[in-house]
Amino acid sequence: MRRLDEGHNLESLLLNHRLAPAHLDSLASRLLRFYRSARRAWTTPTIHIDRWRRNLAENRRILLDRRLGLSEAIVRSVDRRLSGFLTARSHLMAERVRRRLIVDGHGDLRPEHIWPEPSVRIIDCLEFST
Repeated sequence: MRRLDEGHNLESLLLNHRLAPAHLDSLASRLLRFYRSARRAWTTPTIHIDRWRRNLAENRRILLDRRLGLSEAIVRSVDRRLSGFLTARSHLMAERVRRRLIVDGHGDLRPEHIWPEPSVRIIDCLEFST
């Protein structure tokens, strides 16, 4: 195992204004291949939409914790928009479930876990046992 140079990850490229369109094209291609071949989750529209509602409520509860120092107005504004979208467009999510387009993923791919060159490398969920 060797350590990757953190000066070359996506976060560093962004912060140092070195990110090129080719980097994003390579990343998008890699993610497209991954999601096209990923195992689809079995669920129903009702279960999936209810899970979204619970996740939004949990996120709201966590983000409104005063210890985080986040703007309550911004958190509530984003929450209203997301909840409104879920209410107004749940039929679109239900259709995606019926078409078996849902991939069960944790969805927190962060720029500090992506090395776009020389070929895209994504490091996520590394765990070590002692």
